[in-house]
Amino acid sequence: MSESLSAPVAPTAAGALVGTTASAATYDFVQIAPEQDLIVARMHVKASEVNKLLRERDPRGLARDSFLYVCADTFVLDDQFFDAPMITIVARVVEAGSFPFVMPEDNALHMAGLQILTQEIRGGLTVAASSNREWTVPTTFNAAQVPQVIVCAADATLFKHEVSAAAAQVAEVARNPHVWNILKAEFAAASEWLDVPAQRAAGLAALHWVALCTRALAAEPGPLAAEASQLNYQAAALLLLASGAGTARYVPVWSEEYLKTRINQLLAVLQGYENKIQGLEIRTDVQQAVESVAQALRDVAGADERALATSAQLNEQETAATWKQYHELLWTYETQTHAVRLAFLVFKGGLDHAATLKTLGAVLQIVNLAGQMAGAYFGAGVPDPKAAQAAAGAAKSEAAQVVITAQSLEKMVLDAIKKELLERVMKLKASLEKMAKIAAAAAEAGKKAVQIANAQKMEARSTVALPDLADMATLDPELDWNLFITQAELALRESINGNGETNPPVSGAKEYYLSLYALAEYGKALSRKTVALARLQARALEIEAQRAASRFALERWERLRAEAKTAEEQLSLGKSLLQEAALNTKRSLLVMAEGYRAAYAYNNLTDPPMRLRLSMDYNALNQEFTSIKQDIAQFFAAPRLAQEVDTGYFELPVVRASSAQPAPAGHAVLTLPAAAGAKPLLSWSMPLDQPPFRAWLSPGQYSAYFIEEAWFYLDGALPNADGLIGLRVATTGNYQNGYGGQPSAQFSAQGLGLNFGYAPAQGRDAAPFTHWRPAGRSKDNYMRPSPFATWLATIEQAGDLSGLHTLRIKLKLLRQDLA
Repeated sequence: MSESLSAPVAPTAAGALVGTTASAATYDFVQIAPEQDLIVARMHVKASEVNKLLRERDPRGLARDSFLYVCADTFVLDDQFFDAPMITIVARVVEAGSFPFVMPEDNALHMAGLQILTQEIRGGLTVAASSNREWTVPTTFNAAQVPQVIVCAADATLFKHEVSAAAAQVAEVARNPHVWNILKAEFAAASEWLDVPAQRAAGLAALHWVALCTRALAAEPGPLAAEASQLNYQAAALLLLASGAGTARYVPVWSEEYLKTRINQLLAVLQGYENKIQGLEIRTDVQQAVESVAQALRDVAGADERALATSAQLNEQETAATWKQYHELLWTYETQTHAVRLAFLVFKGGLDHAATLKTLGAVLQIVNLAGQMAGAYFGAGVPDPKAAQAAAGAAKSEAAQVVITAQSLEKMVLDAIKKELLERVMKLKASLEKMAKIAAAAAEAGKKAVQIANAQKMEARSTVALPDLADMATLDPELDWNLFITQAELALRESINGNGETNPPVSGAKEYYLSLYALAEYGKALSRKTVALARLQARALEIEAQRAASRFALERWERLRAEAKTAEEQLSLGKSLLQEAALNTKRSLLVMAEGYRAAYAYNNLTDPPMRLRLSMDYNALNQEFTSIKQDIAQFFAAPRLAQEVDTGYFELPVVRASSAQPAPAGHAVLTLPAAAGAKPLLSWSMPLDQPPFRAWLSPGQYSAYFIEEAWFYLDGALPNADGLIGLRVATTGNYQNGYGGQPSAQFSAQGLGLNFGYAPAQGRDAAPFTHWRPAGRSKDNYMRPSPFATWLATIEQAGDLSGLHTLRIKLKLLRQDLA
């Protein structure tokens, strides 16, 4: 007997589901019958529930020697499990209890097998053969954070076990239609969990699992490759937009017209698919219905292509702008590494010959090496293949030198603080290696999107290798940089402050720390830009995959039709193909909505009131998006309750990047060009917790602040021959907001660069001839920059800068009270 839970769904030859909704429960499936595989597919499965089902559905034990498949998001081993000769468990999470998996090798086959595809095991998991042989899965299993296959086999004399993360082995298990369906169920569930703060982490984890599993599936030839590619891109795009735990939330750049047009186009495509499906269902002549499938696909594919072309163009423009900012930051970072080396030489000259300071100098050599290595790693991610290859080679060489130097110091360094700094450098190294992998994947993703767009045949599209972007969402590079610089400060504290009359401060120690601190700030900014690029490139892949799916829909239909044996089967496959296309369109709407959610949060520090589900049909989604579109009109309008705040002038003392002079807190760093043709740079930070203009902010009031206009004056700098000083002042696109309360928030978006120029002869507060005035909220823009950001200013026009001592700033802000 077989039982289908919830909706009557079953996998088809196309790997899709015949059904009209796409909630997680839609994919539930149970099959218990003699001489057939036993299958239990649900989002949450307990061993005790499976045992109960088997007792109820097979009281005579006729299916005892059948193979058992359990497909779930979470599997709980809360009971001694049914002892089938071959058990396959596929679950993102396996919760192990006090019961082991028992492999009954004394069955009719005289052997037993167990395979588990999972990413996380909670509790100790033990596998036992019935003849008192046991093996416990290593506790290091979860450290990989990727899907892994556990394979165990036993007979009367043999007991084998192995763990593999090989993509081919993951795909071998995941290509089962029931596994494929549970992956789609997890995407549907994750899209709902993202709406619930307490479940958001689980939603991100589920999306990460889906992205990694579908990546393995898409890389292997087979009937699921095309659909797996599509789901992989959509899961990665939603994951990277939604990820925000410990990292800055990515905010896309949209206009009101684009946002509304994209929503309307996707809804129209979805309506087209649903109308075609309904038209097929009411036809009484099966053969005529089959003949109409091709026309249905052709009609909707044209509308889909038009809807996607605009998205692709906007995404390409935003990506180009972000790459430009990445290159500017990279140049600044590399310049700062030179400043760090110079500061270290000054500091090293001041070190005493005491043994402890000798080891400190040796440990700091590794710190310097790590800084240079980071620059090479960041360089390995640029789109230029030759430059990237050269940087990757340098990074590999410098990483090897870091390891060799660290190994030689491990026994020599006995001081706990210095030992911790050594360990922190090695952890930063590991994080940088991952970031380099993500940067390279982002660059590769851009190429893959072009390859997909140029593919002429469905087979060619399926051979395009997928870059691994999903891992990016699990990284928190800013945390690694913060821990690194904190530990560096601890190691240098005695050298900076001294320790009594016998141990005065070491000359150059404070300057070295400040140059190292600036390097870490640039490193964090570059890491965040890498993350932003990965998000944009994931979006490019998702768009191009959807366009390719539309182009190849007819080709795929003809193949499926030829494989079907009857007109009824052809019709069923045609419906499945249209339903899968409709579902893909819904997923794209969810990705779009997540971008809107982030944009709304940027202005309001809270998520918008919306509730979207894959189980909704066109009518329900259209009603929900009608409400969203009404909110969008207000979203792009000037805020009604905002108040203007003029800060007055505040000052940031300017220090040279290689200065031997003590640097005051809250300073701006001047980096003079190291090469001909380069221009001087000023960099500074205005953090949310201690902004230099806090005297003008409202104490105790939780508010978001945005810049209407800003003024920047270089006190002590001389003008150029024309009597002018001109700056190109830019934010790096990494913003904080939410002053005076909780929760504060971090965002990553395109940076904003504008010119500011004045003539010093007209007075100390000379009216600017070029205003730094961001575009306000309008139909083309919803983003004003937050003042709580990292800033870079290129000095485009000026004379002698040797007297530059202060950066003087004034801000006109909009304050939006939040609570």
